[in-house]
Amino acid sequence: MYPDSGRQLAEAHATAEAVLRGEISILEAARVLASTLRETDLADTKTHLFFVGVSSESDDLPIGAVRKYWSPESLKRKDQEIAAYESRIREQFMSACRRVIGVETG
Repeated sequence: MYPDSGRQLAEAHATAEAVLRGEISILEAARVLASTLRETDLADTKTHLFFVGVSSESDDLPIGAVRKYWSPESLKRKDQEIAAYESRIREQFMSACRRVIGVETG
């Protein structure tokens, strides 16, 4: 067991629930979940590695505060990439979030 795993799991649960409620984007959540789950009993599970993969595949996309450093033209182009990627993985991502909060097993 990891020393901070209770706090980390609580943060992961809150993030996964926020995704399911539509309060946080898939890519923002992927970055949080990939990091947060690293020091919990879910580390290196299929679910955790899915979030790590999504985070890695999208690390060139402007998410969060870094957007302020991008030109409007570049943001428009990247936002199209973000929308296409999120659409492609949405169902699998939602399923992984349900596993994190214990609504779905696997």
